[in-house]
Amino acid sequence: MRATAEHGTTAGRISMPGHRRPSEAARILARIAETDGFRNPSSDSRGEPGPHDTSGPAVKAFVSYARGDRDTARRLWSSLHAIGYDVWFDEESLLPGQDWEYEIELALEACDAFIVLLSRDSVDKVGYVQREIVLALNHADRRPEGQVFIIPVLLEGAALPRRLSRWHAIDVRDGNWFDRLTQALARTERTSE
Repeated sequence: MRATAEHGTTAGRISMPGHRRPSEAARILARIAETDGFRNPSSDSRGEPGPHDTSGPAVKAFVSYARGDRDTARRLWSSLHAIGYDVWFDEESLLPGQDWEYEIELALEACDAFIVLLSRDSVDKVGYVQREIVLALNHADRRPEGQVFIIPVLLEGAALPRRLSRWHAIDVRDGNWFDRLTQALARTERTSE
């Protein structure tokens, strides 16, 4: 189970007392957020509708991450949530007293997209993120071929694990990675329809 730490915000950044130095991915996300790099993809520079139309039902996305990537996951949750996505993120979605394993399985069953953050540490680590990947793989097998569901996001130059190699990954070191992520989310099939 992931432990929840006290959060304090300073100039729009999440500070995590007692945690290690921010990873490269967390620094990239912070820099993008500070420079308004998380553009609202619901309109382009001409005001034309973009890939994410917030007028319909929100795409339900599940964010999976290793504990060491919590700050990055929180920034991603915040950015996607701000532009209209219904994002399941354990620290925001779980309530005290809930059976977290059961709630994670329910959220995975109901989600339209599974976003998994992969860092050098998380791909080799034994932990719950590995179980979430297995659950997502089982859900992906029940979906029509060609449907966007699993979206691997590579942090810190992480290698894509073999079990996820059939899905094209997004590398946060690419300048347009957030736009590519929202484009992929816009192409998901909503399970609620």
